[in-house]
Amino acid sequence: MNEYVIGVDLGTSAVKVSAMDRDGKIVAQQSYGYDLHQPYPGYSEQDPRDWLYETTIVIDRLILKELR
Repeated sequence: MNEYVIGVDLGTSAVKVSAMDRDGKIVAQQSYGYDLHQPYPGYSEQDPRDWLYETTIVIDRLILKELR
């Protein structure tokens, strides 16, 4: 079984996940977008539960689709 390090970039519009090997080479990447809520003019909000949910989804996708 190969060993990888997973990095997570939780950005404003999406979460991006990369898997790197021991040499630092990126071997797989996945991303998943989430909504930015604007309840009033000039206000922007995000639900932290979305961050957790989408991060879990993108890590699962990375492992199941890219690292098998």
